[in-house]
Amino acid sequence: MQSLDELVSGVRNLVSLPDTGLKVSEMLADESASAKDVAFIIERDPALTAAVLRMANSAMISQGNEVDSVSRAIARLGSEQTAELAMGISVARSFSGLSSDRMTVERFWRHSVYCAGASRLLAYLLKLPDRDTAFSAGLLHDIGELVIFSCMPEAAAEIMDIAERDNYPAENKCAIERQVLGYDHTDVGQALAEHWNLPQNICLCIGNHHEPMWLQHRPKMVLVVHAANSMAHMLQLGTENIADAPKISEEAWTELNLDPMDMPELLLTLQAFSSDLYKIIASSV
Repeated sequence: MQSLDELVSGVRNLVSLPDTGLKVSEMLADESASAKDVAFIIERDPALTAAVLRMANSAMISQGNEVDSVSRAIARLGSEQTAELAMGISVARSFSGLSSDRMTVERFWRHSVYCAGASRLLAYLLKLPDRDTAFSAGLLHDIGELVIFSCMPEAAAEIMDIAERDNYPAENKCAIERQVLGYDHTDVGQALAEHWNLPQNICLCIGNHHEPMWLQHRPKMVLVVHAANSMAHMLQLGTENIADAPKISEEAWTELNLDPMDMPELLLTLQAFSSDLYKIIASSV
């Protein structure tokens, strides 16, 4: 069985840094950078160019007025949505070399995009100061799971068999992974994020989204991704019943000042944003 260090070291040859998404995000956060500067980076990537134009001209955003240049598309979408689209495509591409017979990659990326959208939604509702990292944290939260299933297929099959045999709830999958591997997918994801020198907040979200209360000094963003993970499961299942998804801790509800009664409205907003975004990302990889 591979150690955590061996697994992450080995996967570095298969997975590249999502540099295009990071570069676009960095430029959009720079007040001195113009839309033309950002457009220049995007236009060097035909698939990303097409995705930005497609999103800007989608029925949800365009209101019937077509734009035909990247700089105008950026102006219509806004810096945050442009950065999120670029990051989504860049991350999905970075992991395109990974696949699994026991995991539906399409389902994995749909869940990741839904969690990213839910993280963004909650971070904005809560007016978090670091909300610009919410989308990336949600997008990458389960990336360690894809690594395990792709690089350790026999161990992944054993994990799934135990979960199915013993009817483990989704939130207890980490316990099975630790039983089989000695670590879990959150450890793998955090180690890879740290190798990429991603912001500490994102690393903490990846490493603690199932058990945020283990962190003594926890950023609210970790609680946001914890709650967003459950929202993404609910959206995929087509349910408004919180009991159908991994449990959101009582402390998270309290610290985020959220009310379970608001969940149906939150899911409706999330559905409107995430479905179109997922389709565009999936068709661009």
